[in-house]
Amino acid sequence: MMGIGKHSVLLLLLGLLSCYERQEGCLDLLANNFDATADDPCVDCCTYPDLEVQVKNRLDTLVYSPATLVSNGLGDSFLIIKAGLLLSDFKLENDTGFAEVIDREDFSLFDGTGTIELKDDFLDVATDKGNTRTAGEIKTQGLISGFQVHIGLDASIPALMPGELSDSHPLGSEGGFWEQDQQYSAGFLEILYDTISMDTIRYTLPVSTGFVFNPDTTMDIEYGSDISLKLTLDYLAWTQGINFVEIGENRDSVAKILVGNLPIVISLSD
Repeated sequence: MMGIGKHSVLLLLLGLLSCYERQEGCLDLLANNFDATADDPCVDCCTYPDLEVQVKNRLDTLVYSPATLVSNGLGDSFLIIKAGLLLSDFKLENDTGFAEVIDREDFSLFDGTGTIELKDDFLDVATDKGNTRTAGEIKTQGLISGFQVHIGLDASIPALMPGELSDSHPLGSEGGFWEQDQQYSAGFLEILYDTISMDTIRYTLPVSTGFVFNPDTTMDIEYGSDISLKLTLDYLAWTQGINFVEIGENRDSVAKILVGNLPIVISLSD
């Protein structure tokens, strides 16, 4: 009887196993939808934490407003009507090297010869944009000992154009950084300093400024957690050393000073 009982149990177990369907799921520990109950890895089902940038727009100690009359100590007071920077090539330093955004996109070449696939972590931070911006998905965890980001595009990237990008994309035709006469800009500043003519002057930066923001900072990132970089942009500091009354009409001279002032514009927020 005992032998028959064991045999029956064995047959029952075999029957149950034969009915079991293996489950697919995300088995990447760095994903935010990691599934410990899955038997087999899925195809392209993993989603990863977002790399977010939280921005505080400032005029020295004041919260930015286009209606705030400011002075940099040179010439007359002025209004900063609008301003923004194009960020790209985010890299977070960890114990194995650098973690980067994993999103990829095809971008149209300016000369019309085709497309090029690039890391799609281009981010527009501007006074008329939301304070929280998402650069893309990233795979990392543990201790982050620093990060770096380009202002503008790396010089190694060939000349691009909006192509089929959506208008909302930072490099789209309506993204705010597409300049019809000079391709893309790394940033822009719109100033009203002549209250008689009430004409706003727009200054733009060359697309490759050569400036990389790489502050010392540490963060401890948990598995599957979004990462938030907190930045302060002081647009009044950006105008340091510029007398708009004297050289305001010389856009090239102003742009050169704006590029030189980038290190005092961007900083880590508390």
